[in-house]
Amino acid sequence: MLAAGGPTAPPDDPVLATLPERGGRVRLAAGDAQAWLRALNDVRLALGTRLGITEDYEDEMGQAGWADPRAAYLEVYHWLGYLQDSLVQALR
Repeated sequence: MLAAGGPTAPPDDPVLATLPERGGRVRLAAGDAQAWLRALNDVRLALGTRLGITEDYEDEMGQAGWADPRAAYLEVYHWLGYLQDSLVQALR
């Protein structure tokens, strides 16, 4: 659910439409999965840009300890990549 007064999604947003109202398991049809892949990619690209992620991302992850202020965000970036890969594998 989007916060009151915040940005709103179009009523036909396929990603938001697949989210259970009270949380839980998300089940996707093939078309919904493509929408999710696009959304995950957009979020990952935006976060990666904000964090200054480069081709040396793997080295950065290895060097970023928990004292690094980006550490939690790097973990989210990594998790988004895992979600993308998992969804791509499920679609095969």
